[in-house]
This record gives sequence, structure tokens and C-alpha cells, in this order.
Amino acid sequence: MDGFIGRRSELAHLDDLMDKVRSGSRTGRPGRALLVRGRRRVGKSRLVEEFLERSRLTTSPNELVHGWR
Repeated sequence: MDGFIGRRSELAHLDDLMDKVRSGSRTGRPGRALLVRGRRRVGKSRLVEEFLERSRLTTSPNELVHGWR
């Protein structure tokens, strides 16, 4: 996606978590749950979309992320 600005530290943190998932972490079992929180309209969905694109994952954000109120 074009025009993504900032959030370098957040993307780096997501990259670190993805590396742990890919390596199986300490338990040898892949997988991890992650909650992205923030006020409305601060770019949570956009951050996840950018992360997925940069990670070259074949999963859509809707398959990975569920929200609740």
C-alpha cells in the first residue's frame, strides 16, 4: 500500500513477534495471539494491513483479526 508513514517501532515489534512464530518460539509450537488496541481512527487496521503486506502473508486481515465491543 502506498503512503504508509511512521509506526516503525510498532512494525518492528510485529516483525519480532512473527519471527518467534515462524521459529516456533520456546515451546516449539507455532502460533501467537495478539491484541491491537487504540482509540478510534488511529490506524490500527492500517498498521495490520501494512504488516501483512510487508510480511508477504497470504492471509487477509479478516482471517487474523476479530474485534469485539
